[in-house]
Amino acid sequence: MLLGRRIKTDEPESWCLPGGHVEAGESFAQAAVREIAEETGLTVLAPVTATIMVMDLAAPVPSLTCGVVAMVGEDAEPRILEPHVFACWAWTRRDCLPEPLFPASGALLNAWLGKPLAPAWQAYPITSGMRP
Repeated sequence: MLLGRRIKTDEPESWCLPGGHVEAGESFAQAAVREIAEETGLTVLAPVTATIMVMDLAAPVPSLTCGVVAMVGEDAEPRILEPHVFACWAWTRRDCLPEPLFPASGALLNAWLGKPLAPAWQAYPITSGMRP
């Protein structure tokens, strides 16, 4: 999986999945494809599959984050397109994740891997009947 070293001003440094906000009229899958391209320059090759959602119940305004699986070319190399947000991108294995993880990325990865979530987070698996 691809993680970026997040260096955004006024935040502690952390590792983060590519992502962002869903724009009006977009599905989770469309937003994921757009955000991956905007942040890394990578092109998604196969259909995107939404896997799980997590919600930060302790946030001043509860935020919902949707995790997706997206495939890119085997030799794909991400680029730093937002140097004010990311210092680098790194391909990682799910059994060897860097730390610390950005809170939403950590919650998504823990939920996806079947690990416990921090108390403020709630996971919502996406069933096959739900459209991403």
